[in-house]
Amino acid sequence: MKKTGVSIAGFDPSGGAGILLDTAVFKREGIYPMGVITAVLPQNSIGVTNYFPMDIKQIMESLERIEKDFTIGGIKIGVIGKLNIAEAIYVFIKDKNYPVVLDPVFVSGTGFELYDDELLEFFREKLISEVSLITPNLKEMELLSGEKIKNEKDAVQVAVSFSSIYKVRLLLKGGHIKGNDFFIEGNTVKKIEGKLVDKDVHGTGCFLSSMILSKMIKEKDKPLFYIIVESKRILFDKIKQSIKLGNGKKYYMEV
Repeated sequence: MKKTGVSIAGFDPSGGAGILLDTAVFKREGIYPMGVITAVLPQNSIGVTNYFPMDIKQIMESLERIEKDFTIGGIKIGVIGKLNIAEAIYVFIKDKNYPVVLDPVFVSGTGFELYDDELLEFFREKLISEVSLITPNLKEMELLSGEKIKNEKDAVQVAVSFSSIYKVRLLLKGGHIKGNDFFIEGNTVKKIEGKLVDKDVHGTGCFLSSMILSKMIKEKDKPLFYIIVESKRILFDKIKQSIKLGNGKKYYMEV
């Protein structure tokens, strides 16, 4: 039977991030792509200008219709933005036995905020308890933990503490400092060497989290750390090959 992946994420009309990119990654990896839109975010290569959340009934009915008819292989969660949407997703994924990867998108690359204090608290106290992996960047790690991060050492210490307290596996993305990532599970830290690329590439977090989920679905017997390393290698190749499409600074990846 064909393996399926579901993206629960925002809609980026430029196609460089969100549900369009997620489903493209699924398809690339041989995973049949399905998706439920949480919000529409008008944007282009210059930036995000607004956030329009979808009706909660639409989100829940869409998820329920998928679950009733198909065997879900795994779920990737992206932009949520509103507490009631997070609550609905939590109810849906609770106690499921398939992998769930959460990319906690709280701020767009151009600074548009997609969170409030209630949402952050719900992530900490409820949502992350039901996921297989979270993939925050440094800003998202600051928001989740409530701690300021000044350098790579700070980032790792904060992430280790967070992973230990909330019992969650965590991929800390370090692209805003040195390009190194860190896979953290409690007090165990594994460094993934990286390089900074002199390009502002759109959708890298979406690509990486979707690639990780795809490989978790396909390669269940492989260690998660191996899957993450391989997914980052593919992402790095795509970043190097990214192209300029619009009038802004953003580059776009061709999946």
